Amino acid sequence: MIFLIVIVLFLTAPTYAHKGMNHKAAVKEESVPFDVTKKIGMDYDLKVKPIFSRSCIHCHGTTNKLPWYYELPGVRSIMSGHIKESKTHLDLSQGYPFKGHGSLKKDLQEIKRVLEDNGMPPWYFRLMHSDAKITKKEHVIIQNWITESIKRLDAKE
Repeated sequence: MIFLIVIVLFLTAPTYAHKGMNHKAAVKEESVPFDVTKKIGMDYDLKVKPIFSRSCIHCHGTTNKLPWYYELPGVRSIMSGHIKESKTHLDLSQGYPFKGHGSLKKDLQEIKRVLEDNGMPPWYFRLMHSDAKITKKEHVIIQNWITESIKRLDAKE
């Protein structure tokens, strides 16, 4: 029964988080001064990375700690595809600046939107990983970091 639930959840995952949005649009290269990205990255490492490491890195980064059900027949393939697809939208593996499908500012705006919609981590992931839930206090920390980061990016223009 659990196997069937896991398969259904992972098959519906891509449409849940991205609400059918087209993320394959071309991204223009942007020039952001190193000191701006360094400051944003330092704030990320200090304030946000611990939250993302617990709640997001399983799909949007690199982890050696995969859940027990990853070894179930068929689940490995589904999860591997989901993780690969998740990283095309936002890859946290290398820290900030993230690899994503938009500009630095657009990626931050998308993280903000997804958090406001409670779209991440998805409910089916939280079902199996109760510690992945982002608390109200953590939402505020992330939102403040995003707001400050966008101000810094806008100031460089």
